[in-house]
Order: sequence, then structure tokens, then C-alpha cells
Amino acid sequence: MNQIIYSKWVFEDDDIRSAQIYRATSSLEPNTLNATVRCGDSSILEFEQDTRLTYVHSTDLPAYFYIQDITRTGPDEYAISAMSAIGRLIHGEQHYGGIYTGQTVGQVIPEICGPVPCVVKTNLQDVQIYGWLPIASRRDNLAQVLFAVGAWIRDDLDGVLHIERLWDGYTANITQAQIYQGPSMSYGAKVTQVVVTEHQYVQGGEEVTLFEGQSQQGDIITFSEPAYNLRASGFSILESNANYAKITAGNGTLIGSAYIHNTRQISADVSQAAEPNVVTVSDATLVPGQLIRCGPASGAVLRLPGYF
Repeated sequence: MNQIIYSKWVFEDDDIRSAQIYRATSSLEPNTLNATVRCGDSSILEFEQDTRLTYVHSTDLPAYFYIQDITRTGPDEYAISAMSAIGRLIHGEQHYGGIYTGQTVGQVIPEICGPVPCVVKTNLQDVQIYGWLPIASRRDNLAQVLFAVGAWIRDDLDGVLHIERLWDGYTANITQAQIYQGPSMSYGAKVTQVVVTEHQYVQGGEEVTLFEGQSQQGDIITFSEPAYNLRASGFSILESNANYAKITAGNGTLIGSAYIHNTRQISADVSQAAEPNVVTVSDATLVPGQLIRCGPASGAVLRLPGYF
């Protein structure tokens, strides 16, 4: 049995002209479904993005996707494009980030994922987060958190994101008998050192004018750099964090204080080689308040506290 269930429509058997699922190899890349169906009702084109679609193949468990596009390809044929749950974090509402001063992963990740259900593994939930997240897509800010705490996403087709720790072991050995002509794998040069730039945001900067002029009710003022101690005259602040302020109608000025942004580079040797191959990470602005190991073989440890 093959079924595609979307809104008021149920397609099965000959009504499904084709269906193809792509399973992503990267944890931050969405799985996709592309299908062509026969439908005599043109109102199928009046879709809402991210409406859930269910695909059932044979005796497999139902797979859940979210509509991205529907195109008419014939008198009664329509091409449907849909993505898995991680795709919902790519577009739509931005995440407004902010300064983090010890909030836990169990608090931060559900807030970033917003409407997308997620399950955070127990051994990650109490890890504290320090630093800054910019205004960005939900997926980009989630990637920052995952990098900081050494985690990854398992985007199952059940519509739920599962957040787990990275594992440094091996799942299987590929034998010579399992290697055949066609596929290929790229082997990079041995990494000799990892260099991470740690970012620190400390209160104590100069007072800055963040906005001045006429505003409408609900205007959102975004800042080029994080700020704190926000004060408004001529209008009121409805909500805010270090990256933005939502204000009322009026004519006035929004003032805040800048954070002092310090950086330092910390490194760990991973292996020896005649020619150094250094991996650098300079734009990860979050750190966890715990130890991170750089590799099972090296035994090297980076101390990444919340502040220097």
C-alpha cells in the first residue's frame, strides 16, 4: 500500500504517479519528498507552506513531511515538494538570539526550535550555555548550540528532532567485499591541530543610540551589535533582548549600553605530520560550561568555560 495524505486529500494506488524520498547524510540537511499525484480538484494549489503531509509506503511506519511547493504539471497532475522537520527551521520566522549566561541546553534548544517538536537527550539537558547568538534562521542558531555542546540532530521521519551527543566510536567496518565500482569517498589530510576562537561578552561598554525617529506600533529595531540596559523616550519597549527591541508608536530615542567583546584563541594538538593541517573555528560565539575532548586518540582537552 502506498498513500499520500495531505489536508482533505488521500492519494493511493494509481493516483500516485511517482514518489521519491531523499535521505540526507548531514544532520542539518532536511530529508525531502518529491511526488506527482493525480487530482481532479485544483484547490490543491491553495496550500499553506509547512502544512503536514503523511507518506505511507507498504508496511513502513508513516513518514511526516511539510509542504513547500505544489506545481500543476498537467490537466489533473500536480508535483508536490515537501521537507522533513529540519526544513521548517530554515525559512519562516527568524530566531532573535541574545546573550546567554548559563541557560541549559534543555531550555535553549526547544526555544530555538519553536513550533518544531524536539527531544533533547538526558545527558545534554543540563549543560549550560554562555555567549551570544545573532539574529539568524532557527537552523543556523541551532547549529551554533550543537557545535558548542558536541551534539547532532537525528531527523527521523516521525516529525520530531532528536538531539544527541556525538559519538567517537565506529558503527561498522566496511570490508573489501562491500566495496564496488561507482560510489566514492573522500579522505582528507590528517588534522594536526584545532584552533578555536572563544568569544566573551561583558557588560561595561559605552552608551549608544540604537534608534532615533518616528515609529509605528510593533516596529522591531534590530542592533548591529548586542546591547543591554535599554531605555526608551517618546515610545515604550514592548519586548527586547540583546539583539532587538519591539516598540510602540511614537517619536523618540532608543538608547542602550554596548557589550565589550573580547576574544582569545585556544588550541589543542591532535596529531603529528610533516606538514601542519590546522582546522580553525572563529565564528562560533557560544561555549558550554564544561570540558570538551578533542579526539579519542589524542587525549587533548580544551577547557571552554563560560568566561575567560
